[in-house]
Amino acid sequence: MVYPALKELILFSKHIGETNEDFFAMFEAEIGPMNEDWSETFTFNVVSPRWLHKSLKTSGIEIGHGMLIMNSLNVTLVDSTIKKLLSQCERMSWEEVVFSICRYARWEYE
Repeated sequence: MVYPALKELILFSKHIGETNEDFFAMFEAEIGPMNEDWSETFTFNVVSPRWLHKSLKTSGIEIGHGMLIMNSLNVTLVDSTIKKLLSQCERMSWEEVVFSICRYARWEYE
């Protein structure tokens, strides 16, 4: 069994609107097999409901793949949420793990 592990979480970019409850942040998660020294990059966009509402007013549509929605930006909660998701992505091979993670995030090779 292959167990995915979050090796590093990087806040790649952040945009704050008028308040702390109006934000968009892009995180890169370095994820690899537990007890291995390599990883691959998966991207998560973290947005507030207010940012999403404003974006929808402008664009009319948003594609939610790789998107986490939270009221205020909390890196600790993002980290623990990704780890919780990874605990549900254990599979027999790394390829199967990647396909499972891709339900929630965008993979660097997509």
